[in-house]
Amino acid sequence: MQPKHAITAAAITVMTHVTTAAFNTTCAWWMLSGQVSLTGYCVVDPTTTTTTTITSNTINNFFSHWTVSTLDLNHCIGVNPTANAMVWKPEGNAFKTFCSACSMQSSRLVMQCHCANIATGGTTSSSVNLNDRVYTDEQGHLSC
Repeated sequence: MQPKHAITAAAITVMTHVTTAAFNTTCAWWMLSGQVSLTGYCVVDPTTTTTTTITSNTINNFFSHWTVSTLDLNHCIGVNPTANAMVWKPEGNAFKTFCSACSMQSSRLVMQCHCANIATGGTTSSSVNLNDRVYTDEQGHLSC
């Protein structure tokens, strides 16, 4: 008879905890580049960047906890052809065919692009708030 609290190997599940944060809270700067990537200078571990006394050692320590990360937004954003609008969609490839001439708006969080309107042959303006679905992980890497 097995004890009531026996744990079998099949019942053990290992979980990895990965903390994510909205990119605007963990990146010092970001910009759009290419067709279309988001590049940011982001903190590797937000808990290690607090210092009380500024010395050359703390400055070096501070900057050693930052990394440059780039995210191809084709992995995150697609186009809804009915609404002719950008939408959050894994592997959406919005910028391979539909949308171009993207820029950050004054908030630096909203990206606006011109997207092809298949029905009319023209273009329309569409925007997404990148802070809605772009995050950084504990290593400072951008993801969506």
